[in-house]
Amino acid sequence: MFGFSIKRLFKEPLLHFLFLGFLLFLFYDYRQGQYTQAPNIIQVSSQQISQISSRFTLTKLRPPIQSELDALIEEYVRDEVFYREAIAMGLDQGDPQVRSRMRRKLEFFLEDLLVAEPDEEELEAFYTQHADTFKYDTQFSFQQFFINPKNHADANKQALVLLQGINERGAFDGFDHTLLPFEFTLMSSREIDNYLGGGVASQLEQFAVNSWQGPVMSSFGLHIVKVTERQPGELPSFASIREKVLRDYEAYHRVEQKEQAYEVMRKRYKVVVDPMISNADEITSLR
Repeated sequence: MFGFSIKRLFKEPLLHFLFLGFLLFLFYDYRQGQYTQAPNIIQVSSQQISQISSRFTLTKLRPPIQSELDALIEEYVRDEVFYREAIAMGLDQGDPQVRSRMRRKLEFFLEDLLVAEPDEEELEAFYTQHADTFKYDTQFSFQQFFINPKNHADANKQALVLLQGINERGAFDGFDHTLLPFEFTLMSSREIDNYLGGGVASQLEQFAVNSWQGPVMSSFGLHIVKVTERQPGELPSFASIREKVLRDYEAYHRVEQKEQAYEVMRKRYKVVVDPMISNADEITSLR
């Protein structure tokens, strides 16, 4: 019982909030200690040496020999010297690229903070709450005849003439040749929309199976289509996609955690927004 209570306690949002504040405090303290207590000392830790060596190994597919490692460490020191001197000169101020990179770096740091591992009950609850995101799309097989709007003064009318000919006389006349396939086999709604343009799958959803209908508008033009098979989307079992659910759970809570950290940091600032100056006011003030 006691263990269960402690476990629940560690999942409380308020505790997360306080924990993030504590982590940020430690991070600030560490960074300040790194640069203000010994500004003229560059310490290359064994962890940094290991990272330098790993990057070399990843690129060259072999570990560096000692002379190569020495050169890499010296290059790291050169980077650090230039970085510190640039910071001391204020070259990071007012640079939108530096500002953007610093923001992304801090966001990555916050996203890498530990996400409490969920138990099975929590994971299944997440799966149920976000069932729509785990549901497989409806799949369609269909055939199509294409009408190119560039070839007809009234493409919609031409498509309807083609449809009428097919349905009344079995005559497949009046369509335009295209590099698009005549037959599509079991493509998901998302794949169809990616291939033919947004909204095509929702139009196919309205059609009866094995009946020529249309026209359907795609990003290429108009189509007379026959849906030959429709497999409704379904929600796979929790057990079959547990690993995906876990990845999504962690991603979801990383984003949530980042927003909580932002709220902690945001409270440390008072924001003053000057009233907007119109162009006319600006021009007048410059005269």
